[in-house]
Amino acid sequence: QVQKFGKYYAYDDGTAEQGYYLNAYGAKTAVRFTLNEADTLKSVRIYFDPIVDGTAIQQSSFRVVVWDNGGGTPGSIVYKDSLSYPFYLSGSYNKMPTFNLTSCLPLGVGTYYIGIQQTTNKGLNIGFDRNTNHKDALYYDIGNGWVQSAIPGSLMINPVMGCTYPIYVGMKELAEKDKFQLFPNPAQNTLSIKYPGNQLENV
Repeated sequence: QVQKFGKYYAYDDGTAEQGYYLNAYGAKTAVRFTLNEADTLKSVRIYFDPIVDGTAIQQSSFRVVVWDNGGGTPGSIVYKDSLSYPFYLSGSYNKMPTFNLTSCLPLGVGTYYIGIQQTTNKGLNIGFDRNTNHKDALYYDIGNGWVQSAIPGSLMINPVMGCTYPIYVGMKELAEKDKFQLFPNPAQNTLSIKYPGNQLENV
């Protein structure tokens, strides 16, 4: 057994036996994920299965959307990204493209639903792993409210976590350091400023 660890969540085993689609304009597809620690959502890997009418699918737009927990189904929208278009990676099947978010999304501990809302009535054929059954984590809405999937399998939508931010470890002390002090330096949560001079003086 070889277990590979990465920076993304996945229910699927990395291979698609079928394509999963909704052919309704504005249809929403969401997969439930639970974070045990606070993290940041960087991007979403989505495998669009090139099984039929690939050119038309690549011209059909969608948005990556994140919903909070609405008591067991997707609730309020936490994040909705700009328009994206499906594309396929050449070389072999089951290569998953990555769709980067416009901006990183901080997420606290809790349950979220991550997926897409399509702006077309074209079935986008997202890869569907029939060998790993997590239908309890898959939800869809074609205009009549959220419904849990009844088809055994796992949708190939993988949220990628862990944005990289610049790390600031200290502040450059200027020539006026004899007029005021910053401490501790570097600081982590609290920075104190001590100024012994006239409070009306410009520093």
